[in-house]
Amino acid sequence: MDYREPFELQTHRIVQNDKGDTSAEWTTVFKGFARVANLGSREFWEAAATGSENTLRFFTRYHPSFPDVGTRDCRLLWRGKTLDVTQIDNTNYQNDQIVIRGVVKDE
Repeated sequence: MDYREPFELQTHRIVQNDKGDTSAEWTTVFKGFARVANLGSREFWEAAATGSENTLRFFTRYHPSFPDVGTRDCRLLWRGKTLDVTQIDNTNYQNDQIVIRGVVKDE
């Protein structure tokens, strides 16, 4: 595999300071490199039916931090763009490759 594209996977967390005040912030869970691909033709038309045709797939090496990440409060930063993560897939449960699907946010 050719993992050349740098990206960051972040989660939205509530943090508490020394005074007890809470605030929400994005925390980087994983920084790595991926191979980025558009959806295939069948997947593209399925995504277009739901208005998610700006979906990209990121193929990256497995890392132990991925199982702890939920997609609900997760985003991906790539090439100055922010993507909402819709799926994190441990391919065939082999702990070898992770496929992350993300939808480019309109900013």
